[in-house]
Amino acid sequence: IALVASAGLELGDAVRALHGASLLATTLLAAQLAWRIVGTRLAATLAAAAVAWVSLGVSAMAWSESVFLALVFAALVAWERWRRSRRTGDLAWLAAFCALMLLQRYFGAFLLALLCVSLLVERDGSRPVVRLRRSLALGFAASLPTVAWFLRNALVATERTARRGPPSDSWSKDALDLLAQFVPLSVADPLELTVAVGGSLALVAGAVLAVRGRLPGFPWLLALYPIVHGVGLVLLRQWVEFDPIDARLMAPAHAVVAGFVALLAARALLTPHPLARTAAAAWLVFVLSARLPEAAEQFTNATANGIGVYDSPHWTTSECAAALRETAPSGAGYSNDPCAIFLLTGLRVRALPVRPSGFPRLYRRWSEAPQEERWIAWFRLNERARLPMPDSSLGLPIEKGPSFADADIWLVRQRGQR
Repeated sequence: IALVASAGLELGDAVRALHGASLLATTLLAAQLAWRIVGTRLAATLAAAAVAWVSLGVSAMAWSESVFLALVFAALVAWERWRRSRRTGDLAWLAAFCALMLLQRYFGAFLLALLCVSLLVERDGSRPVVRLRRSLALGFAASLPTVAWFLRNALVATERTARRGPPSDSWSKDALDLLAQFVPLSVADPLELTVAVGGSLALVAGAVLAVRGRLPGFPWLLALYPIVHGVGLVLLRQWVEFDPIDARLMAPAHAVVAGFVALLAARALLTPHPLARTAAAAWLVFVLSARLPEAAEQFTNATANGIGVYDSPHWTTSECAAALRETAPSGAGYSNDPCAIFLLTGLRVRALPVRPSGFPRLYRRWSEAPQEERWIAWFRLNERARLPMPDSSLGLPIEKGPSFADADIWLVRQRGQR
């Protein structure tokens, strides 16, 4: 974002340009991947449309997923190209895209691990030791920049601050959250439930057929990656604390599922079997009739509201942002989303070390703010936000500012000062 903004664009325009370019790149890369696998314009068109529709939601928000999705599909295209060429240069491109993907989002480790396994197990006439060297070289080259970043942080930081509390509620809750991403458990709309269940069944069936070699030319990795990504999130939440598994964290898996199901539909439409062609055509007509109005409305909202930040798609017209622009606090600022504050107002604020949840938290950084004034912008997270209170030892009164549609501004000042 900073690189794009250095061209003279406002931060909001820079975000829109970056995410628009990322969405376009993801769509084109999905089409290219489908073309390489199936080799027809129909497959490329269906895959591009499906992936673009699924990726639009995260691309309309100022999140890291938009660029991450483009890098995921770039890595998949590079991997498919290397599978056909077996050239060292194509393997180097694959390592470069994987390195960028891993730097952009650490969840890229799930796809990287699967790619390393594919280099190891796929037989191409080379000896096992050669395949092992390729796999290790890809993992080493792709993870080297991120490892260097971790080492840099370890040298700079005086203590570990990333793990803020219990990492997960329970195995069962995480498993149910993951299952709900493939089969909605509480959806009253029969159309949405049918689309989700149909897509999940197609993914499972396609994965079984691809692994067994019953789909010539179809990489088994495409079918397994969504499953590996979801299971990886569940396992990681037992070790590191982050948000519960939701559509945002599963965005790469959903995009790959959409592309894979589109490839299966295109393959079925091209088969000589009339039953398969009829079933695929009926499924596509049903999905389009059920989802096209929603996709059109989503696109209209994204273009009308601009890029949203955090959990609100309407931040470009936020009263909170306008208030901060007009009367910027003079003291130290704290926010649970400092990127949002910076993108909307240009103010640089410090990140809170904690976020609201059911776990007890420690607010340790209030002492870093100047005594004359402290303020915090706390954004609602699914209507569950709870404002943190300053340490009682500070003896500061709390003045609650105006309540806005998107956030509450709490000003904590010394007694008697305005």
